[in-house]
Amino acid sequence: MANVPETGLWADGVYQLEPNDPAEGGEGGLANLQATQLANRTKWLKANKVEMLSAHPSMAGPDGVVVTHNLGSTGYSVSVVALADPGGDLGEVWATKGEDTVTIHNSGGYRGQCETVLYYSPAAL
Repeated sequence: MANVPETGLWADGVYQLEPNDPAEGGEGGLANLQATQLANRTKWLKANKVEMLSAHPSMAGPDGVVVTHNLGSTGYSVSVVALADPGGDLGEVWATKGEDTVTIHNSGGYRGQCETVLYYSPAAL
C-alpha cells in the first residue's frame, strides 16, 4: 500500500466529492484528492508553524525592560498587553528587537506587569 505523496503546498480549498464523480484511486485519482489536499496542508502547517514565548516583566518606562529569549534572530513578532488597568497612563508602547533579547518600552508612567509574547516560526529563524 502506497502513501499519498505530499508537496507541502497550501490548497485554497478542499475538493467536495460530487455524486457523479468516478471513484478513481491511485496517485492523482479523484478519490485521493481530498486526502492529498489535506496532507499538503498538514505538511505546510508543520513547516510554517508558529510558536510562542511568554514573559511577564514590569514596565520600566522609556528606558525599557529587557526580556531574554535566546532565539538568535530578530525574525519574530512581539505582542505586549498590560496585566492591570494602567489608568490611562500606559502611553506609547514599543519594542526594540535583538537576536537574543527584546526591550519593551512605554512612554507613560505605568510600571505594572505586562504580558510579552514573542511569536516565531522555527523554520524562519
